[in-house]
Amino acid sequence: MNQRTLQLVEFLYWVLGASLSVIAVAGAIALATGGTLVTVKVVLFVIGVLLFGVGTIGVRPAPAAPHKSKSMSLEGSSQTRFESWLQSLPPLNTTPLRFADRVGRSWKILVTSLVVLGVSAFLEFRLGIAVSTV
Repeated sequence: MNQRTLQLVEFLYWVLGASLSVIAVAGAIALATGGTLVTVKVVLFVIGVLLFGVGTIGVRPAPAAPHKSKSMSLEGSSQTRFESWLQSLPPLNTTPLRFADRVGRSWKILVTSLVVLGVSAFLEFRLGIAVSTV
């Protein structure tokens, strides 16, 4: 399998895992605190917007001035436990992808935010879960 395909697979695994985790935790907390599905939708929207902001700031290019550096970076020099666990899933378990060759975390967080916002929009526009104005 070529490196581009492995990068895409790892990227999709990361985004899917992070999105499902955010949705499950936000839903559990919102419902456990006595909220309804409207609360879940609003919490997902707020988390999605926050993740979008963090992801957008992270993917900005570095300043052109040689003496300035990026003020914020989500990139690290080593992988997290979640990222190492993803490497144990097929096809990454047979052909591991080096940490340096993976798509950056900022892009993964940006796409995760779009998935979370998409779920919030789905709850509102397709399932009719909306804040009543009456």
